[in-house]
Parts: sequence; C-alpha cells; structure tokens
Amino acid sequence: MLDSLDAASFTPEFQLQLCLASGSLIHRITHQLRNIPGGERHLVQEEMNRYHSAVLNVPCRLVHLTELPSMQQQLASLPAHHGGLG
Repeated sequence: MLDSLDAASFTPEFQLQLCLASGSLIHRITHQLRNIPGGERHLVQEEMNRYHSAVLNVPCRLVHLTELPSMQQQLASLPAHHGGLG
C-alpha cells in the first residue's frame, strides 16, 4: 500500500497524482483502519502511524515541502466529505 502511494508520485501531472492517491488508494485502507475494534488497534498501531505519514506525504510532494504545518496536517487528516484526504 505504501509503495502504491509512492508510485503515484511518478505521474507527471499533480492533479492526477492527487486523484490517484485520494480517489483509489487512500479511502479503502483508511476505512479499514478506522474500523478495527478498539481492543485490537495496538496490534497494528505502528503500521497505522506509517500509513498516516505516507498519506500526509502526498500533499507534501505536490507542494514540494518536507513537512506540512500543523494546520495543514489537520486539514489533510479530515474525512474526504469534509475536504480532507480521509
């Protein structure tokens, strides 16, 4: 999954990178991770953190930043129906 997010960066058009990442890659896995029962989250917490970092890396690549400021991280972390990446 993380390799797929990185592979989207090889697409020359920024809008297509964002569409690939947000439209087909991010939503499915985010939904699955958010629906893990609370008592079992500790089993995948490390992978969840790595995935979250990879998702936030998408807008960083698009705007050529190494890290997003905290406000932009919060906006990108919003659900898709609120304008975020999921």
